[in-house]
Amino acid sequence: MTVQTKHEPLGDSLSMIAPDGTTLMLLNPVIEIDLRDRTPLELRLVFLVSGKDWTRIDRGEWFGLEIERRSPCFGGGFVPGEPVEITAWLPSKRMPLLATPEEKRLLISEVLQASSADSPLRQTESWRGSKVLQPRGRIKAGFVLRTR
Repeated sequence: MTVQTKHEPLGDSLSMIAPDGTTLMLLNPVIEIDLRDRTPLELRLVFLVSGKDWTRIDRGEWFGLEIERRSPCFGGGFVPGEPVEITAWLPSKRMPLLATPEEKRLLISEVLQASSADSPLRQTESWRGSKVLQPRGRIKAGFVLRTR
């Protein structure tokens, strides 16, 4: 039984609520779902944030991006003001699945897009960062989180 990864784009942007109550705009968000026989194993959200928003995320350690969990930053750090790509996973206890018996199709992207601003799905702290990268030409500089 092989693991298959499904990608579901969520449009141009998606708003989330930060721990300080402000809105955080995620750019070009995509849901990645690892499936084995239509059973979801992991759900990830991959998105860009502006350089300004990255500064807020970094200072506040949002998405569980605590300094002590970060590996050394490949490439010598981020260029200030430039966009940053974040990959965050949703713990299984928060995984919002809707499956219609007729279609046997996961509707995760629709659930996330339709969720209200106060939904746990739209709270940055419901998601756990696993990778943070910044494009630098043909490579990406950044770091991964040591443990989940």
